Amino acid sequence: TMIDANKHALKLFKAKNLEDLKSNFLSLFSKDVYQWMEQCLLKYGQETEIESVVKARTLEGSHLYLRMTMSFDPSDPERFNVSMVDLTKMRESEQRLTKVMQRLESTVEHRTKALTQLNIKLQNQAQDRERINGVLRDNYIQMTESIIAAKRIQQLMLPKIPDIANAFEDAFVYLRPKDIVSGDFYWFHRTETKAWIACVDCTGHGVPGAFMSMIGSKILNRIIIEDCVEDTAQILNNVDDYIVKELKQHDTETQVSTGMDISLCCVDFEANTVQFSGAFQNLYCFQSGELKMIKGDRFSIGGTFKIENKTYASTTLQLSKGDTFY
Repeated sequence: TMIDANKHALKLFKAKNLEDLKSNFLSLFSKDVYQWMEQCLLKYGQETEIESVVKARTLEGSHLYLRMTMSFDPSDPERFNVSMVDLTKMRESEQRLTKVMQRLESTVEHRTKALTQLNIKLQNQAQDRERINGVLRDNYIQMTESIIAAKRIQQLMLPKIPDIANAFEDAFVYLRPKDIVSGDFYWFHRTETKAWIACVDCTGHGVPGAFMSMIGSKILNRIIIEDCVEDTAQILNNVDDYIVKELKQHDTETQVSTGMDISLCCVDFEANTVQFSGAFQNLYCFQSGELKMIKGDRFSIGGTFKIENKTYASTTLQLSKGDTFY
């Protein structure tokens, strides 16, 4: 039976007065608390103070967490004192902290899982990149080896430098391609009385230009060597016809607008003259201490752009000993 309570107990349990607390005190605790109290009474005489954390409620129904201490007075064995400390706010803080920790743990677990999956994805992507790089590296090596082999073939098609040097008192060839293979090439042919030499710049660099150089070299061989055409203007006109025909450039559906720029000279050793024709290239002559530029025609060989009355012209110069032309 509850005998007395201080004002703090009234405030804690939200009781209107002492009688209100006394009449409802037994209902404020669960059976577990009363069982604990009974066990404490059995220990009477063995211990003077017993403590435990228990659950309770206020008269308004809100929950309480209390640290309850039962103390015994040997001089008055008929009663005992109960003191209580309100742990509700601290317990609620602990619960909130627990929930926060649980949310943090869940967030960390979720993000760890996401990072693990991302790491696996990145590792797979790295493996894919390495595999792709390996394929690209192998393809690059194979392609480069093929282009180097094509370069050897292209070089074999070029005239021999000693043959050109033997035809003139002083001659040189400067060829420096941008790529391994290119569309730049020179061409040379000599008979007993004449020599033809050409400097050709085909449309495009690399492989496309190299293909055009092979076509151009073949066409010059056919026109000058096989067909025995000697006039430089007629040679360029024939080359233009061959390029347009071979590449089907007058076909409205074709998209191949490639061609070539060329300077072509025919040196007549008996007449001591040089005949020049040019397609978008010029001839530079150094005669009697004076530098002259002989202009070529201002349109290229081939191409899909149609030019009315497209005809190449020629210029013939009389040579003297010591004259130089480029």
